[in-house]
Amino acid sequence: MRSHRLFPGPARPLPVAEEIPRGYAEYRLVAEAPAPPTVHHATGYDAFADLLTRRAQDVRLLARRPDLLVPLVRDLTDVLVGDPALRRSAAVFWGNALVAVREGSAWMTSSGGSGLMVGDGGRGMDPGIAVDMLVGVRTAVDAGVDPADFPQPEQLRSMFAQSIDAWMTDPPWVDPIIALGDPDAVPDVVEVAAGYRRPPAVDEAIAADARRYPPRAMGEQPRDEEYSATTRIERYRPLHTVADALIDYLATTFVCEVRDGGGEPAGPTAHGVEELHATVRDVVVSTGLPRCADLRFRYTDYPSVVVATGVFTERLTPFCGCDACDEPLESSVDDLEWTVLTVAGGGFTERLSADGTEQTTRLASVDRGESGTSSNHQPSADLAAVLARLADVAGGWEPWPRRR
Repeated sequence: MRSHRLFPGPARPLPVAEEIPRGYAEYRLVAEAPAPPTVHHATGYDAFADLLTRRAQDVRLLARRPDLLVPLVRDLTDVLVGDPALRRSAAVFWGNALVAVREGSAWMTSSGGSGLMVGDGGRGMDPGIAVDMLVGVRTAVDAGVDPADFPQPEQLRSMFAQSIDAWMTDPPWVDPIIALGDPDAVPDVVEVAAGYRRPPAVDEAIAADARRYPPRAMGEQPRDEEYSATTRIERYRPLHTVADALIDYLATTFVCEVRDGGGEPAGPTAHGVEELHATVRDVVVSTGLPRCADLRFRYTDYPSVVVATGVFTERLTPFCGCDACDEPLESSVDDLEWTVLTVAGGGFTERLSADGTEQTTRLASVDRGESGTSSNHQPSADLAAVLARLADVAGGWEPWPRRR
């Protein structure tokens, strides 16, 4: 089977994800590294295409109809379940078919799941996990799940059929950052370099948290009363230690000053997260440069850490903390570190609509990106000044200058 004739575009190897050890990295701008080519047609599916041919299947039709692969993969369990290489080949075939039918989609780097991911920036699918689950192979996603709780074959077929139907019919995703302004005014992503070190005591706390609060079994739903309960909130106390370490790192790595933020007013369009919980410590780290976003750390008695940066961006860690959300300490620590290091590295952009009612924030590093838009029903009283401030950083907030 000649792979380049089944799917549009040149056949290329799958993109490879760069492993970034969370808690052990700082971020800096990618200066001149050329972007790898976008992969719409990945190599590595010939074995599965040959199997389909031997089974008298119309491979050209299947290359255009990823929805038909859901029952077919399940029916091929007998040959796929014991052959990891053939399952990967099936996943690549399936991923190529998904990309072929969705405008703006492509293969993406992925260090999680099966390592195979297709997406368009807003919607993503992992065909490797889909294949494994459909044929009954236990994956990292369901490790530790009681077999009785694992979805049954018909449930899986229905679940993936619905996901693929949405993939094929939903309108293409539009990056709100680009939709609100100049497409070229998006910051470069930032890559990893040696630097920040997570405190060993925090690593120990993360390990203890994982032992004490194992994840829920697949399909297990929180009880109604857990949404208003915070019996596990002390698990997030180490976030204060992480904030201390980040502030120390910023002070020794970048040209900046650290000062007490008590008494300083919040940003002109800040959300007022500090009103939710009492602030026990307030620290501002600033370069003093107008195109570099300050970082303000509010330690609360919840315990949590609120990071305020730029003109209106605030990130609360943990995001909730109730027993129902059950956020692992590791993900909260990771999010706090990533936010701070990405802002200092220059991977941060804010946008505000002309009437001040729509706020968009983007954070981007080499292996992760987040973009979100929210409604602000109480625009700043000094909207013109806020818009002028953001116009000065239309290309994204700049990276902090380093000490020499």
